[in-house]
Amino acid sequence: MLGTAARPDAIFDLTFDRCDFESELIVLNPPGREQTKKHRPTVKMPRSLIPMLRHASQTRECIHVLSHNGEPLQSVRRRWRMARAAARMDDRISPYSLRHTMARWLRKESVSAWETAAQLGHKRKDVSTTEIYAPFSPDYLEASVSAIDAFFDRLRTICVPVDEMLKGR
Repeated sequence: MLGTAARPDAIFDLTFDRCDFESELIVLNPPGREQTKKHRPTVKMPRSLIPMLRHASQTRECIHVLSHNGEPLQSVRRRWRMARAAARMDDRISPYSLRHTMARWLRKESVSAWETAAQLGHKRKDVSTTEIYAPFSPDYLEASVSAIDAFFDRLRTICVPVDEMLKGR
């Protein structure tokens, strides 16, 4: 969720066939699903996620990116509560908070309002039809990806690995 800033439902629906490693794009809207006001954009893969996604794709038991024992995950409530308790976070922190965190981080890192909106899937009335082709630009969401990678770099320097936090629980 942090790597794409997508809504939780979009991540639960994500399948490996929509992870284009050649173009380094993630298509969050499945084929045949009508775009709703909760727009699901095509986003660039952060470089820090590419090795994890490739490995998961090659060793997968399920077509869904988030799965357990070969079944797609529908919820992360139990594990989220465990991680939240281990990190001593407030009960108001939800998986959706990851999206808000990344949106704030992008703006903090001087990512333009247009690019932040594109990363989050926010549609604007003044955006033209040519924006459909934006994901094919070599610099598409480059500032967002750089900021997301910087976030993960910073996270690695200040956090205990999640596996360590959950030991003994």
